[in-house]
Amino acid sequence: MHDEEVLIGFVAILGTFGLPMAWVFLHYLHATARVFFETRLKRDMVARGFTPQQIAQVIHCRPGQTSEYEAHGIPPAKPIRQPALVQ
Repeated sequence: MHDEEVLIGFVAILGTFGLPMAWVFLHYLHATARVFFETRLKRDMVARGFTPQQIAQVIHCRPGQTSEYEAHGIPPAKPIRQPALVQ
């Protein structure tokens, strides 16, 4: 066999199996990163005192669209307890 024939076979096998495997890997990597950043955003919003309705509205927003999301079934936020001021 010539080196060119081996190279053609290697490229054919790589194209047949390698590219779909890379696509699947990158697809799930993207999905995992999306969930990670969404969770980080939710935690940051909770730490800053946003209400559950506001958090749900932000999560359901999509670029280039108006937000008409109504948070049904989410209970209202409890008032935040303020620490007593000791003087």
